[in-house]
Amino acid sequence: MAIIGYVRSSSNDAHLTELQRRELNTLSPKRVFTDEGYGRLNAPRPGLDAAIAAVRPGDTLVIWRLDRLGRSAMQVIRLIHELTDRGVSFRSLEDDLDTASDTGRELARAFSIFARMEKNLTPERTAVGLAVARSQGKVGGRKPSLSPEQRARVIEMHGSKRMTVKEIASVFGVSEPTIYRVVADHRAGLS
Repeated sequence: MAIIGYVRSSSNDAHLTELQRRELNTLSPKRVFTDEGYGRLNAPRPGLDAAIAAVRPGDTLVIWRLDRLGRSAMQVIRLIHELTDRGVSFRSLEDDLDTASDTGRELARAFSIFARMEKNLTPERTAVGLAVARSQGKVGGRKPSLSPEQRARVIEMHGSKRMTVKEIASVFGVSEPTIYRVVADHRAGLS
């Protein structure tokens, strides 16, 4: 049962890094992983990735404060949920959170419920957003590479059999699969 520490700070704040290390060292961690200068929401955090890979069931991942673990509440909740699912305890010193305690385990369960709820709500929100956009006349996806007039010309050229698909694609500056799709859509009555 090892204690693994994690420290995250901005690249210009050596004081904060030292403060976190000093607090974690009171627990005599087996190892402390560090990320510096990773402030963006989805920035890679190799230190955190390595810390999560290093912990084993029965180990404890310790941080100074919850905001060191992630840049959003859902990111933190997901990470705690992932750790507890793996049998790894989590401890935040400043927030007095320890998932090895009874209260901490109950809080981790609540986090798990919120993580599942967020996971279930995301597709629902996406579907609602797409429906609203469609009702406003907006269509998602890539802009078609060929206008309706160009598509009609492709059908005409392909039907005449005077040019190969490769030559037709070259004329319009598109790929051969695009030409095949236009022809297939026409045959299926989609264009």
